[in-house]
Amino acid sequence: MTGACRFLLRLAHFVAGGDRSEWVDAMAAEAEFAGIESTSWARGCLWAAVKDRIAREWRLAAAILLLPVTVSALELVLFFPVVFFGRYAGLPNWTFIAVYLILQIPFGFLLGRSKPLRRALIAAALSSLVLDVIGVVSFWIELGQGPEIWFEKGSQVYNMTPLLGWACSLSMWLTGAWFGSRKNLTTPVA
Repeated sequence: MTGACRFLLRLAHFVAGGDRSEWVDAMAAEAEFAGIESTSWARGCLWAAVKDRIAREWRLAAAILLLPVTVSALELVLFFPVVFFGRYAGLPNWTFIAVYLILQIPFGFLLGRSKPLRRALIAAALSSLVLDVIGVVSFWIELGQGPEIWFEKGSQVYNMTPLLGWACSLSMWLTGAWFGSRKNLTTPVA
């Protein structure tokens, strides 16, 4: 069995979860007998584990996709009111950026309320990634410039460098998920 095969099977084990460990172990045993084709067998095992996990947790997969879409829609709806109010009230320009970033925390909180901490943090990180991809794709569609523009000098995400802006967005999702899962720990069991 090749190193790539072992890596893919470990990844399949992680994706499938503990309750499917016997199933992945059986696939790993079959991979040992596949010989030269063991890497392609392991890719198939990983794909089967992904499909099985999505089938078992389709609600979480839907939340990972739909919550960032909701955040993006709210950002569009709130853009002009927040900017106009900020200018009317004499608030600094970064106020609307702070509102956009803080807006992500309640959605991460929802993910944290639905899953244990580790799974909530992974879901929050994936949701943050989806939100960032929505931004890149919408910019690409609106202006006709591809993702490479994010790596040019002067590019900004949340009025910061792209890496820092995306890191801030990720931290908001993770903060919300952490607080949400902490709330799960303190809720008394009936």
